[in-house]
Amino acid sequence: LYMNWHSAIIAKVKSQSANIRGMYTRAVKHLPGWHQQLHIKAWEGQQSVRIIEERGFNMGIYSAEAPDAIRSDDISMVHMSEVGLWKATKEIKPDDLAQSVYACIPEEPGTFICLESTAKGVGGFFHENYLVALDNAKQNLEGLRPVFVSWFHIKMYTRPISDYTKFISTMTPYNWWQWEQGATLEGINWYNTYKRSKKYSDFQMKSEYPTTDMEAFQSASGKYFTEEMLSRIRSGVREPVFIGDIRGDSLIGEKALQG
Repeated sequence: LYMNWHSAIIAKVKSQSANIRGMYTRAVKHLPGWHQQLHIKAWEGQQSVRIIEERGFNMGIYSAEAPDAIRSDDISMVHMSEVGLWKATKEIKPDDLAQSVYACIPEEPGTFICLESTAKGVGGFFHENYLVALDNAKQNLEGLRPVFVSWFHIKMYTRPISDYTKFISTMTPYNWWQWEQGATLEGINWYNTYKRSKKYSDFQMKSEYPTTDMEAFQSASGKYFTEEMLSRIRSGVREPVFIGDIRGDSLIGEKALQG
């Protein structure tokens, strides 16, 4: 459909970008028989840039620590990886880098921007963009849209259960909350077993294998209230009838309570 539709992959370091491009390369090599066969090779002798010859499609890899090379590129798609781990320095800030990349991509059909990461706390660049994406989805606006993949959506994270009655009797309130979110019993069995084998704390497990997006963005010190309690409270939240200022006939004095 698209010709000369170039892309960029940006990770914290270039080797991570190369790993991601390797996934795309394997996907191209294993296209189904009915699909046009494609071939990838180095572009103009550059190992950082590969080209799909049949489409004139360049795939460049870049580092968030040395982003200048991307500023002059003509790209229509970008994959920014593990942006929650990008560190701000005096010279480089994740926000500035992202804005410079956005400016490279035309606002046309078929263009694509992906920011993916382990959450790594609230208040950072990735968290702020995720909140923007949530708001876009809520108001049906164009722009970033949220995608969250829980650990139980990954099929390999399961462990067989020999005695279901015994297993169910040992489930914790948190396990029951995971069940309500969509986890299978076999998945919960994997979760509990893996946590014990790694000697992970609750916080470590929730950070690496979050059940919900809000759990993924927990702060470094953890939360006092459990996520299952907070999710139940959120389920009863209603949209406000009115948003604005309410005032009387005066801002101060007796008339403030009139009108």
